Amino acid sequence: MEEHTTKLAEANRALQGEVAALEEAHAEQEGTIRLQELINRATSTRELMHLVTDYFRNWLKCDAVGIRLREGEDFPYYETKGFPESFVLAENSLCITDPTGEMVRDNAGNAVLVCMCGTVISGRFDRSKPFFTERGSFWTNCTTKLLASTTEADRQARTRDRCNGEGYESVGLFPLRVGTEPYGLLQINAKRTGLFSPARVACLERLGGFLAIALSQRRTEEALRESKKALRGSNRALSVLGQGNEALVHATSESNLLQDICRILVEKGGYRLAWVGFAEQDAAKSVRAVAQMGYEDRRPPRGAAPSPS
Repeated sequence: MEEHTTKLAEANRALQGEVAALEEAHAEQEGTIRLQELINRATSTRELMHLVTDYFRNWLKCDAVGIRLREGEDFPYYETKGFPESFVLAENSLCITDPTGEMVRDNAGNAVLVCMCGTVISGRFDRSKPFFTERGSFWTNCTTKLLASTTEADRQARTRDRCNGEGYESVGLFPLRVGTEPYGLLQINAKRTGLFSPARVACLERLGGFLAIALSQRRTEEALRESKKALRGSNRALSVLGQGNEALVHATSESNLLQDICRILVEKGGYRLAWVGFAEQDAAKSVRAVAQMGYEDRRPPRGAAPSPS
């Protein structure tokens, strides 16, 4: 009888495990679909990060979500939901400086990134530690126990312990990386214990991978748009310079030259208004308008610069 009861208990546990695995798989499938919808819906990186932080916070029912993105050599918070403002300000930068104000660097010349966020972003992790995953994520269901049972050497980081100080027990840090290129980090905090399971952590790592690819593509597109914009500006400047030189060569009088220069700046340079004035040697120190183009060619009164309508 006792053996039969033991077998039933084992079968029940196995069944519960299978049900939990199916639920996690279903949640991941829904999460992937929803994340893709948000990626397609967002028109900018800022909007995407806003939508994503809202989504993760609502889905996981956690207290706070943050996303760090690369900015130069640092990885400050780009978007946060639920963190106190004081926490964000205190934890924003991961870089440190020496007493002379110089950025601290490692032997390879890279900026040293502190705290556990910096460890995850930098890829400095020990797979043998239970709080790191094979992909380099960090997670714990109880920061209090973790800090009490490990050293900074164990954690491979000089932690600032502010997450625990704010009462966050469950903390997950997931790198946003494409290949070996770090784009940032997804941070999920909850004040309750037990938010994460190995299956949920694996799911969040995969979703983080999708998000990193979307970030990479979006930033490439944004950089391309900025490059095209800068190129158009350079082409306009060259066109203005060329036509200005031509006007100088063919000018028959100073007044005609100045009027042609104003016209070129407006028609070819894209400016709304170009105006030339000469300073008068009078008591009022007035300015005499001698040429203008733009704003419907309304010439300013003597002694006054043109003002927009």
